[in-house]
This record gives sequence, C-alpha cells and structure tokens, in this order.
Amino acid sequence: MYLLAFDTSLNRTYISLGRDEQILGSQIVESKEGIYHSEFLTEKIKEILSDNSLKVADIDAVITNVGPGSFTGIRTCNTVARMLGQQLDIDVVGVSSLEILSSLNDSEKESLCLMDARKHKAYAAIYSRSEEILPPSALDIDDTIKKASDNKYFIVADTKISSILKEHGIEALNYEETNYDLGRNLLKLGYEHLKRGGNFNFALLKPLYIQPPSITMPKPKN
Repeated sequence: MYLLAFDTSLNRTYISLGRDEQILGSQIVESKEGIYHSEFLTEKIKEILSDNSLKVADIDAVITNVGPGSFTGIRTCNTVARMLGQQLDIDVVGVSSLEILSSLNDSEKESLCLMDARKHKAYAAIYSRSEEILPPSALDIDDTIKKASDNKYFIVADTKISSILKEHGIEALNYEETNYDLGRNLLKLGYEHLKRGGNFNFALLKPLYIQPPSITMPKPKN
C-alpha cells in the first residue's frame, strides 16, 4: 500500500512517501524569499512521486496533519488531502500536530506536547505509548506551567513555550531547534491508524483549530 503523508501546519512543510511503513522518500521544505513553505506543497508532491516513478493515481491512502498550528498551513494540507481523497476515492487519515510531536519521545515517560496558542494559552495534549490521555485542548499558560512541572512527563514544545518553561526551570525538547524529519513520523503514525481500522472517508477530515483565528474586524465608516 503506497502512502503519501504531508504536513504544512508546523514550522516547515514535511512530505513523505512510503510503502506501508517503509519510507521511500521524504522532503523538508523551508519558507524562502518571502514565500511561505506551504505554497510549495503540490510542486513537491509531484516531485517526490516522480523521483519514485509513481503517479498520483498509485497512491492508496493520504495522511495529513489536521492541526493545531498555522491556520494557513492547516487549510492548505487539509484541502489538498480532501481533494486527493475525493478524486482518487482513497482513505484520508488525519493526525494532530501534538500527536506528531509525541513521536519524538524516546523515553518511557508519558508525552506532554505543547504549542503556543497565543492569548496567554498553550495547545496541550498528553500521550502514553498506547493511548491519548489528554486530547488536544487549549490551556492557560499558568495551568500549562503547573502541569509541566510534574516530572512524570517528557515534554515536547515549540520555541515560544520552551522559552516560557525554561524561565521556570522546566526543560523541554524544542522541536523547532531539531532536524527531525516529522513527515516520516507522520507517515508511520498514519499507518498505525490505518491498521487499527476506522472510517477514513475524505469528507470526515476536519481541521483541528481548537481556537478561532484572530481576526481584526474593519472599523465602521463614519
């Protein structure tokens, strides 16, 4: 089964191609020259398929990040995933950003995964090796610090939250300062979801925003 995984919701665009859980190829795309990394998604999908002598029609399932993260990035990868799922009549698997980050935990501790949610909040989720303990949610920063101070967790966070925790003497793995190929992790997580079974119809894929985007309304004209 050929799997295509991609993520534009986090700090870079990650794309991986696999046959079951075997990785055939992957790419990491940075923003450059004022162009946001998600804008390269379709171009890079074509490229990674071509490099492996495959066509889009050869893909058996799509795996994507549903968020939280960049609102633009979430919309981009979810739209492309739904389009491919509909056109090819294949499964579309959604995985949250926080579950992806939990895959960086190489310890026996539970994973506490955190991302900046602005407005004095953090997106948070807790995972064990086998289950989701705290589903993705938005916590007040003070509550986040209190939870993170419990030594039972392996903490993975972005730059903003890592810095806040460090001020309180709490260490976290800052995923944005690493070179981990998160597309590979996403593909393997998606494959595990597929093996467990379920309904992965493209129409069921929903973005996980958790909080509404910050929108500045225009001032009324006098």
